[in-house]
Amino acid sequence: MIGFQLFAQSATNSTASIVAALIIIALLAFNGIVGYLIGNTKGRGNLGFWLGFFISIIGWIIVAFLPRTLELEEERELRLATARGVVSASPAPPSAAKATAEKIALLEELLENGLISDDEFEERKRAALDDL
Repeated sequence: MIGFQLFAQSATNSTASIVAALIIIALLAFNGIVGYLIGNTKGRGNLGFWLGFFISIIGWIIVAFLPRTLELEEERELRLATARGVVSASPAPPSAAKATAEKIALLEELLENGLISDDEFEERKRAALDDL
């Protein structure tokens, strides 16, 4: 009878241990998810998850005070500018802008050397900018 009581008590203790472990894992996962959601607004979702998972509320605070990533900030500025009507919805790729700048620099050099007139410079410059 004493053996059965010890077995029953150890089974109850192991069940309680398993339940406690599952509760702890659930709380850690919850903290990680909250950290992810906070970090995702800054472009740092993965970092937010792990900080929330390991250090809970302190991790949430750390992630909340991190700056946005450069990519996220550029995307935000582009959306704001588009909403204000400052830029078109589909900006030219950087390579096209660079090529246009190089064309205008070449035209300025030709103008300085007297190989083209002021009117021709303005016409070609306007055409290069229109192609952009």
